[in-house]
Amino acid sequence: MTPDISIVVPVYNTKEYLTRCVSSLIRQTHANIEICLVDDGSTDGSGRLCDELAEADSRIRVLHKENEGQGIARNEGIRMAEGEFVAFLDSDDYWDLDGCRKILERLRETGADLCAFGYCKENEDGTVLARPAVREDCYRGEEVRKGFVLHFFGDDPLNDDLRGVSACMSCFRRSVITEHNVHFASERKVLSEDTIFNLEFCRYCKMAATLPAVIYHYVMRKASHTHRVDENRMERTVNFCGLLRKYAEEYGISKDPGVDIRLHNTVWITVMEMIRQYAGADHGRKKIRAFLQKKEVQENAAYMAKLPMNCKQKALCCCIRGKFSFAVFMMGKLHA
Repeated sequence: MTPDISIVVPVYNTKEYLTRCVSSLIRQTHANIEICLVDDGSTDGSGRLCDELAEADSRIRVLHKENEGQGIARNEGIRMAEGEFVAFLDSDDYWDLDGCRKILERLRETGADLCAFGYCKENEDGTVLARPAVREDCYRGEEVRKGFVLHFFGDDPLNDDLRGVSACMSCFRRSVITEHNVHFASERKVLSEDTIFNLEFCRYCKMAATLPAVIYHYVMRKASHTHRVDENRMERTVNFCGLLRKYAEEYGISKDPGVDIRLHNTVWITVMEMIRQYAGADHGRKKIRAFLQKKEVQENAAYMAKLPMNCKQKALCCCIRGKFSFAVFMMGKLHA
């Protein structure tokens, strides 16, 4: 029987979390699924665990490959997949056990090529940190390209009806992917390979549906919370936003004020993350002082100051604009 959904799971050194991830799939209330585990050159025994899990459940298929990154691993998973629809799950996260049933029900009732669903961020102990809003809706034809795609340009602080740009928060019709050769770029070459995949898919998407139900559980691991500073992140973010502006022109939405707000918010998220990283690094205050001098940082803070923000972000924005490096350093230290 052809699987209804193929779930592609790239695996790289997540042995500690892999069983929970796969267990959330094999225990789905809708059983006609396929699980594609792509071992991306793991060195911690994850690859061997993939094989053990496959031996226990015939719906699991495994591919072992050399390490090339998550985007390329997902492409290999797509090539493995045989389901009518394809979804993506990171190996340290997990799905709600009724997820497949709810997604398929929504896809069947609407005839959509894509279903974007709800998710939550949580600690390793299961404490929910955030549950972004997703409004139930359906977008047809030009509504996909003029309205739905907006959220792939970043979150809008003025409109929280649909959050998140990750491909993990959607399920896609596989025939659209294969017919038009939609694929992931390497995250080593582009800031967000998910965003590019989503925008390319939506060129050919005839209908997109949204589902408010929380399906995806995004686990914030302590091990991934690092103080390592990505010195190139700001430049990569600015360049990536430039690429997104080109997509906005191609989609005919470049003059939509929502695009500008979302792109500035994307830069603002990077600004906050860079401050957090610098605050936890050696010579942090000195690095923050230099960071606040950057033209793009000051221009972004001036733009964001005009938008509604919570008290903490308003205070941070004010200190950035005033180039109060010690205050910014201390704010970053609280979250480092």
